[in-house]
Amino acid sequence: MMQPSDEKERFSEAHRVAYAALACVGCAVLYFAVLQAFLEIPLFNTDTQVRPASGLGPVLGLFFGVPGILGCAVGNLASDMLYESDPVLLAAYFAIQIAYNAVPYLIWYVVMRKSEHPFPRLDSSANVALFMALALLDAIVVSVLLVPFELDTMVAFDIHLIRWLNNVIFLVYLGIPTLIVLDRLPLEPLAPPWIRLRYRQRKTMNLSQRTTFAVTFGAACAILVLVGLTYAPRFFEPNADFAQLIGSIYIMAAVLTATVFAPLLSVVHALEKRFTRPIEVLTEASRTFVEQVAAHDPGRGSLAVSDVDLKGTAPRHEMRDLFASTNKMRADLARYIGELSEATAERERTAAELDIASTIQNGAVPHDFSYFSERYQLDVAGVMRTAKEVGGDFYDVFDAGPHAVGFVIADVSGKGVPAALFMMRALTEIREQILHRNDVGSAFTLANRALCDHNEASLFVTVFACILDTETGTVTYANAGHNPPWLRRGVRSGWLDVAPGFVMGALDTVSYASATIDLSPGDGLLMYTDGVTEAVDAKQELFGTRRFEDVLHTAAGADAEAAIAQAVEAVDRFADGVDQADDISLLAFSWNLPVVSTEFPPDDRYLDDLFAFLKPLTERADCTDRTYLDLMLISEEVFVNIAHYGFPEGQPIQPVKVEAAIDERARCLHLTISDGGIAYNPLSFQPEKVGMGSDDRIGGLGILLVKERADDVRYERTGGMNVLHIVKKFV
Repeated sequence: MMQPSDEKERFSEAHRVAYAALACVGCAVLYFAVLQAFLEIPLFNTDTQVRPASGLGPVLGLFFGVPGILGCAVGNLASDMLYESDPVLLAAYFAIQIAYNAVPYLIWYVVMRKSEHPFPRLDSSANVALFMALALLDAIVVSVLLVPFELDTMVAFDIHLIRWLNNVIFLVYLGIPTLIVLDRLPLEPLAPPWIRLRYRQRKTMNLSQRTTFAVTFGAACAILVLVGLTYAPRFFEPNADFAQLIGSIYIMAAVLTATVFAPLLSVVHALEKRFTRPIEVLTEASRTFVEQVAAHDPGRGSLAVSDVDLKGTAPRHEMRDLFASTNKMRADLARYIGELSEATAERERTAAELDIASTIQNGAVPHDFSYFSERYQLDVAGVMRTAKEVGGDFYDVFDAGPHAVGFVIADVSGKGVPAALFMMRALTEIREQILHRNDVGSAFTLANRALCDHNEASLFVTVFACILDTETGTVTYANAGHNPPWLRRGVRSGWLDVAPGFVMGALDTVSYASATIDLSPGDGLLMYTDGVTEAVDAKQELFGTRRFEDVLHTAAGADAEAAIAQAVEAVDRFADGVDQADDISLLAFSWNLPVVSTEFPPDDRYLDDLFAFLKPLTERADCTDRTYLDLMLISEEVFVNIAHYGFPEGQPIQPVKVEAAIDERARCLHLTISDGGIAYNPLSFQPEKVGMGSDDRIGGLGILLVKERADDVRYERTGGMNVLHIVKKFV
């Protein structure tokens, strides 16, 4: 079975054979056409013997090799057969034509066999001189071979001299342009078997080739113009001897060619050695140096470069100084590349280590909050996006007791590795202190003292932490110089009023105090670091608290993950591609009990509707009628108090909102009653035993009854609303 490599080689060989066949046919047709065109002109086919085709055979043979040699010989044979019938003579002429076409081909490739580019390209004065020498030699060879077949003479000139001059002139003045044109076409020379190098076609001429072409073409044009101006008038004289004129033209052209081209090529050769070739050598050295740099493997050591090889050039003066400067520059660049490679390798190692550190840091903060959702019915989400590979932000969510969950968000001063290391230390210390103490403030105090120890880098951290009692909704919190969180309460959302406190890690004598806030079902907190509000756009304008607040208001009804996603998207949209300058972290949670709600006008007549709303909530297997009766008494006292005293004359009457949520795990009902009446905290009064006929606002017997029947009662004034949160366990 043929292997793929064999098939490719076979295809290449078939392609080469087809190319050779086409070259042979093309050369034959071209040679025959040019030869016949001049044979059909009487002026050039009597005694003058003008044969431009003589300049094509050796050139086409030199470029196309054997196919060109044979093709031109076949074209000449086809022309001879139109005028000659002697087979011996035709065979002799065919053999002589083959020799004429083959001599330059054989000698050229023998002389150029060790060259870097042995193919027939006139890109130097030496190659032009070699071609002209081959033209002279080839004309002599063919003239000698034709001596036995043509012994007659023309007037005043021997036919062999004229033929020799014809061949030389047309090989120089027609052959050189033809060879240059062939080199510019998308064709490939067919070299003999001893040439192993591959042909490389140049898209443009190099400097030496352009110089040689310009000089030789200019000299040739000047010679032809001079000869034409000299002999053109004589062609119009009466009884002009065209044979003698052609012979004179040949002689004059040959003399001028010999006298002009010999010194001219010497001058061009000197220019090449001292100017054009050195420039080409420097260009090639620069190209190969770039390739060496691109292919250099830092693992193999330093880049090894040598001085630029002069390659037969002889630069002088400034050109010689340029070579010296180039060699020094190459050595300096090689040394710099070696140092750069080492530095790059070191940076890559550091980047790999930072990547691992980033993975470790990201692993230190929680990402999966399904545990808290399943156990505590909490909706939790968090995101941390560092400005560099590692950063100083962190957040944490953890069990803080039998029915408590701790939340921490913090921002270490600085960025990068030092901040990341201090962040890991602070995260561990704060969590440990909170776990061992019920009071967040005292936990902060002890954590601060620990962080102040061995803090030679003088780093500090801002922290906000809180503990949520998942049975009551009470949040105990403390702040150490951190941004206040956003209290998520639907339309009543806003910034939590929290004392700023002092940063941790800066002063070990600081003490921290705790504060509390009561959440209703569905309420929560959104905490963040200042990388959010301090994000900048292309104009260096800050995102700011106002924009952030607008986003949070828009996301009031969204769950924790959606709220964070909207915030991050808003920051990215504002920055519009500007690099993140600081770490960005957000942590949000909601006490996610299912909430049912309704509204009633503040009027006693709607008490039955209120009781009807509460009744289905207590129709449970683990709930007795006593629970419902207690709820009726509690809600009646609160609702009647609001209806009678909440909206005095002149106060706009607003509906009373009642919300209820059942905590299955804690076996209790959370009841929230909100009104927009005048501010009044019934819990600010001490319960007193009063007469049944007392019409004092709740605060006497009413508040006593509410407290006795409920398991927990809390009040707050927020968003212009009185909010009373009541917890009743099922009995």
